[in-house]
Amino acid sequence: MDDLSFHEAAELTVRFYLDEDVVPEVAVIARALGFDVVSAHERNEKQIADREVLRIAATEGCCVVTRNRDHFIHWTTVYFENEWPHAGMLVVPYSLPNKAPARIARSLVAYARDHEGGIPSYTLDWLSSR
Repeated sequence: MDDLSFHEAAELTVRFYLDEDVVPEVAVIARALGFDVVSAHERNEKQIADREVLRIAATEGCCVVTRNRDHFIHWTTVYFENEWPHAGMLVVPYSLPNKAPARIARSLVAYARDHEGGIPSYTLDWLSSR
């Protein structure tokens, strides 16, 4: 990555936006490990419409991390059909409970490392509970 500008290198890194249904401690732990993660809780962006969460995250180049699978799959489809910007969506399964934020953070970090080249627009994936 020495030949890339800072902007180009940043585009190769997966950035995450945690929806309000993911505990904010996940962001704190993942950032401590050197990853770019923000939380709706930290930014006081709770109780906003799912389509707005996708818009905010896309504007910032962040993949949305959520447990709200059904609504976000619907909105991802709408964004795709309208060709609106979308930086990906990652579903946290219930096998990774909120009471274990370190497990979620480790899984998120592993996902980011597995996708160091970034993820394509409109990606829909599930976080593994490795």
